[in-house]
Amino acid sequence: MKKSTLAAVGLLASIIAVGAHADNGYVSADVGLGHGNISCQGATSCNNNGTSFKFILGLQLEEGFAGELGYIDFGRAGATVSGMNVTGEASGGMVGLAYLAKLNNNIGVGVRVGAARIEAKGAVAGVGSITETHTKPYFGLVGSYAITPTTHIELAFDTSKAELVSNDVTVQSIAIGVRQAF
Repeated sequence: MKKSTLAAVGLLASIIAVGAHADNGYVSADVGLGHGNISCQGATSCNNNGTSFKFILGLQLEEGFAGELGYIDFGRAGATVSGMNVTGEASGGMVGLAYLAKLNNNIGVGVRVGAARIEAKGAVAGVGSITETHTKPYFGLVGSYAITPTTHIELAFDTSKAELVSNDVTVQSIAIGVRQAF
């Protein structure tokens, strides 16, 4: 991990840790459908969708802005090519900023931007595997519904890139989850 990324993660973690005592922190977790934009050309079977999940620790700063640390797993994709089973996975830690706006007392929308340290894994059954980790930008959209003043149901879309053998693959997740303020 580059020193600047490590420094940014440390700074944001410190801000969140201090802010957690100021009643403006939150945690969120979601699960849903992950998708890897891989070509299925030449495959006898192909499934580029898997189960995704995400965890976030955030700190509301002011005016709707928040700092966030998190982890996202975009799921596992697989295909059979020339009789060989091939799989791919992408997951990693995230650090970034979010803007969360209230449209009314119950409904909110938001956007997330930041950097994700994505670990991409590729494997061919019986042959071997390869793992590469790269820092990539990530982007997310979220819609929320408050069931209490501190508990929100969220529908989220997140996207980033996974790089393996000098090829970038777009990875995405659409998920439903819960955000709990503390």
